Amino acid sequence: MGPNPGLGCDLERIQAVRAYFTCTECNEVQMVKASYESTGTSIFHECFSAGETGYQAAAVFLGREYTSEERMVSDVMPVFSHSYGENHFIWNAEHTNCIARRICDVCGHTETYYAAEITMNQVEQTCTTPGRQDYTSIFYIDGLEVLEFDSVTGPDPSGHTLVAHVRMDATCTETGTEAYWECSACGEMFADEEAGNPIDEPISIAPYGHDWDSVEYTWAADHSSITAARICRNDSSHIETETVSVMSAVTSPTDTAEGSACYTSEAFLNAEFAVQTRTIEIPPLKEMSVIRLPGALTIVEDEAFEHLDCEAVIFPENCTAIGNYVFRNCTKLRYVAVPAGIDIPSNAFDGCGSVVVDKVTE
Repeated sequence: MGPNPGLGCDLERIQAVRAYFTCTECNEVQMVKASYESTGTSIFHECFSAGETGYQAAAVFLGREYTSEERMVSDVMPVFSHSYGENHFIWNAEHTNCIARRICDVCGHTETYYAAEITMNQVEQTCTTPGRQDYTSIFYIDGLEVLEFDSVTGPDPSGHTLVAHVRMDATCTETGTEAYWECSACGEMFADEEAGNPIDEPISIAPYGHDWDSVEYTWAADHSSITAARICRNDSSHIETETVSVMSAVTSPTDTAEGSACYTSEAFLNAEFAVQTRTIEIPPLKEMSVIRLPGALTIVEDEAFEHLDCEAVIFPENCTAIGNYVFRNCTKLRYVAVPAGIDIPSNAFDGCGSVVVDKVTE
């Protein structure tokens, strides 16, 4: 019987090894159990094919040891795809194109992709930061969108060009500003000449308010009105004034008896101005230089008694009209009696002192 050992195995793994011996005379076949071991020969797997390992079987038959030829058997778990590492991106100098490359860690296979789209965003240069071009390339790899970014920075900026603004002092009513510096190129403002303290707007100085002097009251020459005024000590151009009408009560003098006039101002709108009163004593008529106008006089012309040197004038009850500036500059005039219904121009007593106007009823 001549031996003809064979190595039995399947495609995925070695299950068992048996040796078969065939008799050369009668063709009878006998099977014996065999052992196997790796020969150390290997074919490494690739991404789409399994690796192989060499094996050799050995068996003992009729006291004699037999060995088989080497047989290559596929590895148990083949690899079915590439295993890529990170993508590597390469831009051209003008940033008009970008490619992506990846290499299989297993077999070294290389794939190259070209950007489907490239966009650029321009970041403008300022006085303190350089300009910049931000590029974005878009790839489609394995059905997924892949983005790659790169930036190109421009030259260093030249810095701010500062223009000084001097301090503007506050006034009683107006806000002032501290000194500041403004860049003529970008408009940014700074509180210091070294441009180390940026500000959004000039630092304001609050108005310090009025410091009013005492109120002075000025009566009209005929006491028909009174004016209150006060001046700011900080700025004499700041003046508050208000004029109100005056209510009067006059007791007419006679040749031998004194008269009097009591004047009371209306209330001022300015709460700082107080209601004023004044009482004037009128001497008896015989103690003053008096002019009694004739009863036939009905109209007194403009400036009729200008510079008149007397203390009292008595109008007849028939008088119906008095002209402008009728008593202008009559500095001694103290008392004028007129019919109650007559209108006296506001300028009638220009240049006079304090005159009591007695509107006499019939």
